Amino acid sequence: MPSAQSKISKYVWLYIALIVAMMAVVKVSTVETAMKAEHRLVTSALGQTSSDYVYSHAADWYRTIAVDWEMHRTLENMFIPTDEERARSKGLEEFGNYLFKYMHERLEAFWRGLYMLFTRMWVLFLWLPFIPIVFFPAINHGWQIRNIKRTNFDYASPTKHIYAVATIKALLVILLTLIVAPIPMTPLIYPAILMICGILAAVSVANIQKRL
Repeated sequence: MPSAQSKISKYVWLYIALIVAMMAVVKVSTVETAMKAEHRLVTSALGQTSSDYVYSHAADWYRTIAVDWEMHRTLENMFIPTDEERARSKGLEEFGNYLFKYMHERLEAFWRGLYMLFTRMWVLFLWLPFIPIVFFPAINHGWQIRNIKRTNFDYASPTKHIYAVATIKALLVILLTLIVAPIPMTPLIYPAILMICGILAAVSVANIQKRL
């Protein structure tokens, strides 16, 4: 049986592969259009103050990684030769022009996608305080229902328990996928998924088998 650590490592690598695959095919213009549309959605749903808060902190993270840490220049130099390096390559100045142009576009798409990821992370941070507000009452409600079932002949369904847990996991996978997807996404999707997971958590706890 694979250990929990090996499973987590596998999922992390699959997630990284998903991000790389998206950045390999998505156009820069597609990401920019999605960013502009999502900015309007965030401002409309959360208000101008919260929108400014999200985008200013996302810009700080982006500036730190891309500019302060010089990651933008490092990746450019790693994959794309400078004009001086091309000039020194006698007879090969035009070699790989198409490839280098493609790599430049991929890097630009990557950096715009990274900025979009940062904005979504900060939107998600805004909703984090609501997690205990939703889950504590839901879990308590489910536990009380389970205690009631222990005193009568009501059936604790293992099927409901299994499917509720599986659906929660599936929703979390969908959320992680949407966070890196280059499509405009309303910030209200986070509380929607949170509320659904809260209901499913109550169903799962209520149907834990009576004898453990």
